[in-house]
Amino acid sequence: MPYQLTIITDNRPVADELLILNEMFRFGLMNLHLRKPMLDLKEMALCIEGITEEFRNRITVIHQYLPLQKTHGISKIHFTEKERLSLKSTDYLASLRKRGISQISTSIHAANEY
Repeated sequence: MPYQLTIITDNRPVADELLILNEMFRFGLMNLHLRKPMLDLKEMALCIEGITEEFRNRITVIHQYLPLQKTHGISKIHFTEKERLSLKSTDYLASLRKRGISQISTSIHAANEY
C-alpha cells in the first residue's frame, strides 16, 4: 500500500478552515486528523458538520470525541499518549473495532516509550 499523507490541523481556530479542508478533500486528501482538543462535544460536532458528509469517513478525531462516531460518520480514532498509557488491556481496542472503528492511532513521542 502506498503512503498516504495525513494532514493534522492546528489545535486553534484558523480562518476559513472548514472551507479549506473541504477543498483539500475535493482535491484528494484521504486522511485528516481534526485536532481540536479544546472543543467540547457540541463544538466538535459543529466542526465536523462543517465537513461535507461524503468526506467525514476520512477524519480522525481524538478519543474524547468517540460519542460522535455513529451520528457523524467517524471511523478513525486517535489516542493521545496519556490515553494510550492508561489502557490496561487491548480488549477495549478490540471493542472499538466491533463498533465500526476502522483505524486507531496513537501519539508516540520517543521510540523507547512504545
